[in-house]
Amino acid sequence: IHKIYRALAQNVAQNDTYEILTPIGLVPHPLIGSVWAASPGGKPSKSLAKVISRTTSTTTFEVSLNSGRPHQIRIHLASIGHPLVGDPLYGLTGQPLEDLPGLPGDGGYFLHAQYLKFLHRITGEQINLEAALPFGFSIASVGSRRESSQGGRSNLRDPAIPSPNEASFITLRQSLSGLMLKR
Repeated sequence: IHKIYRALAQNVAQNDTYEILTPIGLVPHPLIGSVWAASPGGKPSKSLAKVISRTTSTTTFEVSLNSGRPHQIRIHLASIGHPLVGDPLYGLTGQPLEDLPGLPGDGGYFLHAQYLKFLHRITGEQINLEAALPFGFSIASVGSRRESSQGGRSNLRDPAIPSPNEASFITLRQSLSGLMLKR
């Protein structure tokens, strides 16, 4: 299985590509006990991030995974200084935000599963799925919002705009369900 994601992250990337090898493990969380985050004693993980575009305050990355740890993209991009725009949980180091960190299921961040390729397990046919960027997942919509300066936490989520990650994952899930029914 090969997956490619689009992620809109805070700050301007200095390099065009990143190989991110930050280990991921459980760390303390004040509300739920523990959460997955960057952790020196965690499990090995690898992400490749390529810059797609830059603005004066954000970077859009194309990210592919070579391992599948929980919240891997969110943690990895945050660990290199690029937390996702609107992420209520992870800060600049890939750790939970110090002041009122969000919960793992909280939405509002800009992460989109764009491509999925795999071999059909019965026919052997290569399946290629692509999901268009959802409404609200654009630099223009983010650029028009004001950034909060609360301890480095970005508060760019406009409640009037549907969460971009919710729409894209629902679409992808529906596509996958349709493939399973055709078996």
